[in-house]
Amino acid sequence: MKAPFTDTSSNTLTSTYRMPAEWEPHAATWLAWPHYHGDWPGKFEPIPWVYAEIIRHLARHERVEVIVNDAVSERRARKVLKQANVGNKNIHFHRWPTNRVWTRDSGCTFVVDDSTVHAIKWRFNAWAKYSNWQHDEKIGSLMAKACGAPEMRAMFGKDRVVLEGGSIDVNGKGSLLTTEECLLSKVQQRNPKMKRKDYEKVFAENLGIKHVIWLGSGISGDDTHGHVDDITRFVAPDTVVTGVESDPKEVTKNNEGNESSNESSNEETQDKPIVRKKSVRFQTGGSDNRETLKVPNPNARKSILINKDDVINIQVSVNENNI
Repeated sequence: MKAPFTDTSSNTLTSTYRMPAEWEPHAATWLAWPHYHGDWPGKFEPIPWVYAEIIRHLARHERVEVIVNDAVSERRARKVLKQANVGNKNIHFHRWPTNRVWTRDSGCTFVVDDSTVHAIKWRFNAWAKYSNWQHDEKIGSLMAKACGAPEMRAMFGKDRVVLEGGSIDVNGKGSLLTTEECLLSKVQQRNPKMKRKDYEKVFAENLGIKHVIWLGSGISGDDTHGHVDDITRFVAPDTVVTGVESDPKEVTKNNEGNESSNESSNEETQDKPIVRKKSVRFQTGGSDNRETLKVPNPNARKSILINKDDVINIQVSVNENNI
């Protein structure tokens, strides 16, 4: 396997922010009550009940911040929650109109600086795909204000950076997962001026990232065009779980998407040294359709590109001394 590496340590020296891992202690979970039928065509009827079940489990342990469009939407949500035997003790409603309800993507990213919480506000444009995003673009700022967290806007030069939360995943120790398809492809291109090294610098400065792991592609047919949260997630500082398609008859990636991703990949890496790492091993199989990816030492300050053709079945163990 070929993998280019980029030392990003110079970017992290001036950053005191850290994006915590999802499993770390936190005050609340944010979500928006479902209302846009187009996201579940022909299947919307049970969705509010699914959300109620999610909230029921969350509210047992932490506060749940629920975004609703208006007073009418709040009454409907409360009615469903009551019928689902969900108590109101840990639930707080916010009447903010939304286009869609994917708050992981449209909301702000909370980071910490010592004991202070800050909110990174990315620009949201509905995955560079849909035209109805104007309400959702405001959600991150409203969340920051409601939490009393200072808002900081991620910038690349004079331009605001477009990024969705589902396009990245972190281990809380300075490592970040993302995909080439989402951030570097010319299809649904979020930031036309930004290259791989530019994203790495933005991640370092705003999220305290020292080590970026570039996977190749997401799943076929996904509206986001390559979000990493569809396929691979950190479950511990040094371990991720990734989805595996065990049926060879299933289409895991269409040709058009592969060509687009290859084009952007070649453009980005043609002038960089390519090295082969003997310490990187790929393993197929696994009866439970899961594989683990052992990531490098959290203190390492490197960027790894994993070939997109190998991302489905993968186990990687990297020794920093071999880089």
